[in-house]
Amino acid sequence: MIPLSPLQLKQHYFTVISLKAAAKPAKDGKPNLDPTVGCMADPKLANHWRLSLHIKLESASPEKPFAYEGEIEIQGLVEIHDCIDAGKREQVAKVNGTSLLYSAAREMLLNLTARSAHGALCLPTLNFQEVFAKGVAEKAAEKPA
Repeated sequence: MIPLSPLQLKQHYFTVISLKAAAKPAKDGKPNLDPTVGCMADPKLANHWRLSLHIKLESASPEKPFAYEGEIEIQGLVEIHDCIDAGKREQVAKVNGTSLLYSAAREMLLNLTARSAHGALCLPTLNFQEVFAKGVAEKAAEKPA
């Protein structure tokens, strides 16, 4: 039997899916991806974390419209096995769990755009360790000194 990963995606579902094909996309139009992430321990379930991922897709430049604009949001629940050190569980849930959600969102957008005006769009792979670090830095900058 193949051993299971110590990180298990127990549930995931989409709460927002919005996609619009550009009327006249520029051949050299570039996308801008803006991910927003959330993670919190489930107070009722030990070793479980509730995750959220919202991705806004828009043109990097209004003068050179990208083929698609829209947004997608996905929620999920992950479980971390006891074999992972207690001090590392939240980090594994955040980075690896959110990566699982991103893969589902990426696949959903690929499926939607495969039958859309400008053909399939496959989102690039993201580094969620940096995405979470950026979010923490932005929240710290918002707090008054």
